[in-house]
Amino acid sequence: MERARKFSFFNYTTLFFLRTFADAMLRNILVLLLMLTPWTTAGAQHYTLPYVPDTLRSVAGRADYAVSHFWERFDFSDSTLLRADYGEQALADYLALMEHASPQARRQSVADWWQRMSASTLSEEYFYDLARHYLHDAASPLRNDSLYLLVTECAALATDVAVGSRAMLHHRLLTSNAVGTVAANIDLLMADGTASHLSDLTGEGELLVVFFDPDCRDCRSLLFTLRHSSLLRQRMTDAGLRVLTVCVESDRQAWHDVLVDQPATWQHAMAADRLQLDNRYDLSIIPCMYLLDAAGRVVCRDVRLEDLWRREKK
Repeated sequence: MERARKFSFFNYTTLFFLRTFADAMLRNILVLLLMLTPWTTAGAQHYTLPYVPDTLRSVAGRADYAVSHFWERFDFSDSTLLRADYGEQALADYLALMEHASPQARRQSVADWWQRMSASTLSEEYFYDLARHYLHDAASPLRNDSLYLLVTECAALATDVAVGSRAMLHHRLLTSNAVGTVAANIDLLMADGTASHLSDLTGEGELLVVFFDPDCRDCRSLLFTLRHSSLLRQRMTDAGLRVLTVCVESDRQAWHDVLVDQPATWQHAMAADRLQLDNRYDLSIIPCMYLLDAAGRVVCRDVRLEDLWRREKK
């Protein structure tokens, strides 16, 4: 299954662009690459993708046509098609094509897609979960928050009430704490036992907020990387960057066990109200980091160390 997911969006996208190149040698190279590309499952039946007329020569024109007609042959009422080598591969191909379509074609295509599957709650749940995985997972090569936002808008009207409720929540979380907006305020319990708020800790240069779970291996790994990062230390010394770690769980002993290894130059807090936190921040992927400016506005979401380096270079 992992192999199928790895290559699922390459096959049709390669064919799509293959038809737009005039150079015969380049076409031959791409054909060779396509032939060498592992397909998902030998002998598996794949979704029949739309044929794009040869009269459409531009990449944008071909992409718009393809996404506009993409789901016309998909039988959303057939639950046997909701599998990795058919439904998931079709979705991955679709999302890869959407990267090259115009904003108008994207919006209309997503609306048409959800309208077509409205009669099947199984399809709604299956494709919504997959779309979230492909478009919102930090590790996904197809991550695209603007496209995922379109999906949540349409999925909010899903026949499946549970899918609609989740989509509405995800839409609200996507639109809150957007880059350029003031970060949502949350109640905090500081390491010294005093009560505070996120808004109280801004105002003195940029603030890197690190949300973590003390029982999460990836979170501990990130904290280790941060405290040993010469780049981060340089940013703190030269640019006045400050670091605030926020424990999202209420286990104080586990929290304090983690704090033993953290730098005293950082600030450390625990979320005082987990329900409040979940309603204001999307913590479906943990750990996660936000970079705030002195006014408390979001400069960057899902920050990586490379983002700090790029900001230093500007």
